Amino acid sequence: MNESEARHMFAIVDADQDGVITLKEWFDYASKTGKLAMFEELKSVDTDGSATVTQEEFVKHYAKS
Repeated sequence: MNESEARHMFAIVDADQDGVITLKEWFDYASKTGKLAMFEELKSVDTDGSATVTQEEFVKHYAKS
């Protein structure tokens, strides 16, 4: 996905639109969409180890140049 698509996907997963994806939001999205493998990616996306994913972390991980 490109950067724009990654930002759009982030907005979908960030259910409360607070600018970070929590573990609960990540799990809820993965469960709802059947993309449970995505749940396993959390550690590699959360580069600062905060147990949340910022838009910057999400886009950096998923956007392909």
